Amino acid sequence: MDIQKRGADQRGCGGCKEHGLIFDAVNDNLPEIVEAFGGNCRKIFANEYIDDRNRSIGSCREKSSMERWAENEVAIACRRENPDRKDGEWDYGCACYESALKAFGSLCNDGHSGFSIGLTKAILNRLINNKPLLPIEDIDEVWSDISDMSGLKGEERNYQCKRMSSLFKYVYADGTVKYRDVDRYHGVNINCPDAPYHSGLIDTVMDELYPITMPYMPADRAFKIYTEDFLVDPAKGDYDTVGILYVITPSMDKVAINRYFKEAPNGFAEIDEEEYKERKDAAKARMGKPMDRNRFVQCMKSNIELSDKERRRIIRRSVESQPWKLKCTIAMEEFAELTQAISKQIRGYDNRIGLLEEMADAYICLEFLKSIFNITPEELQKAVDVKLQRERNKQR
Repeated sequence: MDIQKRGADQRGCGGCKEHGLIFDAVNDNLPEIVEAFGGNCRKIFANEYIDDRNRSIGSCREKSSMERWAENEVAIACRRENPDRKDGEWDYGCACYESALKAFGSLCNDGHSGFSIGLTKAILNRLINNKPLLPIEDIDEVWSDISDMSGLKGEERNYQCKRMSSLFKYVYADGTVKYRDVDRYHGVNINCPDAPYHSGLIDTVMDELYPITMPYMPADRAFKIYTEDFLVDPAKGDYDTVGILYVITPSMDKVAINRYFKEAPNGFAEIDEEEYKERKDAAKARMGKPMDRNRFVQCMKSNIELSDKERRRIIRRSVESQPWKLKCTIAMEEFAELTQAISKQIRGYDNRIGLLEEMADAYICLEFLKSIFNITPEELQKAVDVKLQRERNKQR
């Protein structure tokens, strides 16, 4: 053993001896090493060097059962993610698993209890989500003046928070101060629930109901605002009517809102529920009535059979008859209806004919999307083959 600080060797060796650890030599080479090299060199020879300034003692300890379990889980996941991965080859998915394993190992090395690791996890999650650990106060040093960069919209000055980049402060000529956290609200369209979005209209309505006050401590969860939109006038783009129906708060409470808006020359104007329903009925009438289920069953028994040329012509004319954004919205709605049909089958509703009808609608919408975005059959087939190859790799 080589001890750098002279005088510490006796104390160190004495402590080791009490625990049954006895060294053959301290700050000296073994006789056989001296003989082999023909002299006692200054550098102490060893087969393995452990430098307490370079390697933590914790890294030399035996891994716990939890660490070994985590390593095995990550290894299984990485093999599934990329079965053909070679040693040293970088893979995005595997890198994410391995990064999580490093963080898990670090927590294990810190010797957490079940309670303390829960606290640490909560702190880490807030840092990952760019959430402050302590409330934000309205003091000068936490704000950056961005008036010249972001432009003004009625206010005299606006500021961005240094501790939380999503938080802004607006100061008006009459002394009014307002705050807005652009990550506080997530819109969820009930016809397309898997694609959350941000909206200035949602921000305005929700800030009236839940204004930010100082000091401000953002919740771990965002407000989820459930909405519905549709298009009455095709000349106005993808939608011109919006219903803000209800909100799920960060505390998981459901609160009804039921406010309705239509497009106006300057943004959106609020309307009552009766006008909203009238506009909704008009939008449905413009899009056409869905096929009656009995009619669909009867047609399935008929001799209807279109040629590929006829199918392509119908698809092309249908796409040309409506704005492309409206067609995309219809596609999202049809995919959502297919999702509901699948969910019913999982829950035991034996409605195979209903599932078949929704699959047909979704298939037609895929053809719409191919036409709208100029996706060739060869491109789509190649993409399908790539995905099927990945599916085959999972089966090994």
